[in-house]
Amino acid sequence: MDFDKPGKQILTCSWQEKDTIQIWDYGSCKLIETIVPDNHHSKLYCGKMVPQTSLIICGGTELNILRVVDINMKITECSIRNNPGAIYAFDFGTIRRKQTKIPDTYKKISEIQNCPRVAFVTGKRLQTVDFG
Repeated sequence: MDFDKPGKQILTCSWQEKDTIQIWDYGSCKLIETIVPDNHHSKLYCGKMVPQTSLIICGGTELNILRVVDINMKITECSIRNNPGAIYAFDFGTIRRKQTKIPDTYKKISEIQNCPRVAFVTGKRLQTVDFG
């Protein structure tokens, strides 16, 4: 469960067969929307909204998946599946990138803008992912 930054919406990610990702109105406690981003049905343990984006990150079992979902477009932007264990929790960290000299002829294009580094445990391993 997570709140958006203004505190108007609540994200729930549930360990159940269907309706695993839902957005609720905080003031009225009414369901705003159920999000079905793809055909990979996964029971979820955790989820967070990425501040200042339309993205959420969620993790669970039944593919042992961590994925980034665009809630406006209702699609999974990217995922890490078949991890050695379920994803029970994760957290965001700051993005630290080495400053490298990129020739002017190349432009750095990020498919997923403003997504922070994520750390999670799967099986007996700590994983970090930098989506940028």
